[in-house]
Amino acid sequence: MKRADIYTLNEGLEMVTKSNLSGAEFTFAVKKNKDLIAGDIAAMDEIRKPGYEYEEYQKDLTALFQKHAERDAEGNPIKHPVMITPSRKGEMYKIKGIDDPASEYRKEVDALNERFADVIAGQQAKEEEHARFMEKECDIDLVMVSIKDVPNAVNQFIMDRIIYMITD
Repeated sequence: MKRADIYTLNEGLEMVTKSNLSGAEFTFAVKKNKDLIAGDIAAMDEIRKPGYEYEEYQKDLTALFQKHAERDAEGNPIKHPVMITPSRKGEMYKIKGIDDPASEYRKEVDALNERFADVIAGQQAKEEEHARFMEKECDIDLVMVSIKDVPNAVNQFIMDRIIYMITD
């Protein structure tokens, strides 16, 4: 199992927990595995966190998004949904002139990017290193459960995420 697969497994374990499936062997293995990988997830999340300067950049960038966002009738910024992952969704501001290099928005974003160029480059390098780290194999002794003990209510989407703990 690669380190990135721990997130996939965790997603599946969370889905199982929320679905209130039964079966002593299965639910025991789910609980034990959630507890087992919780520390790894926390550690991987911690090393991925951006530094203070990059957080400042993100705050300034968000302020520009809000400043230049199109507004609804009540004056609120208009956002539209975006899919981050198949199970996680987010929102983006609708910004006039986003693709126009001569727009005030683009000029301000370009200036911000220039001001934080070293910080952005450092964060990109950190993310690339993190991606390589996530592709490495890891050694976790999961609590395994037989396919016979998996409730029939577990659908394919969940099974694809918890397959690491299933045996024949």
